Amino acid sequence: MTFFSSKKYNISSDEELMLYVSKGKEKAFDELYKRYAKKLLYFFFQKLNDEDKANDFLQDLFLKIIEHPNKFDETKKFSSWIYSIAHNMCKNEFRNEALHVSKNNFFKEKQENNVTPFFCEIDLKLFNAALHQELNKLEEIHKLTFELRYIHELTLNEIAEVTEVSLGTVKSRLFYTTKKLAKSLQFLITKV
Repeated sequence: MTFFSSKKYNISSDEELMLYVSKGKEKAFDELYKRYAKKLLYFFFQKLNDEDKANDFLQDLFLKIIEHPNKFDETKKFSSWIYSIAHNMCKNEFRNEALHVSKNNFFKEKQENNVTPFFCEIDLKLFNAALHQELNKLEEIHKLTFELRYIHELTLNEIAEVTEVSLGTVKSRLFYTTKKLAKSLQFLITKV
């Protein structure tokens, strides 16, 4: 009976396996993990360029599946669904890192210019609040492109690969975004 049960999962579609997972069938989850773990680990590593973080993200992703299998939309293909979750996890990570890096870079620059820590802290808060506000007004793809280039310091080719667009599109987005941010944040530049 166990052999039959394992075989049933081996020949089941991903979507069928998710139905079994939602009913608490551990072997169905194991089969999904077997099918997707290596591919997703590679995906995370490509996006994050950090093996430990990629492993953590992989575990978090499968933990989400275990904890909330009912979030799977049965009308969609499982592979598309799981990769969209993985992509969103990476986007959120880039956003969080971008805010952290921008704070650190701004603070470091102020220290190098011999600005007292008190004023630096005030300016840093003002700058970060304004930058965050202006970035949030942008379309998500323009925001991500800007963060990847100027905060994460990726090359234009790397950004094209991450966002899956042409090099020309990346250049266009960066031009548009930096022009818009420069205009929006001009009042801060004159004060700082």
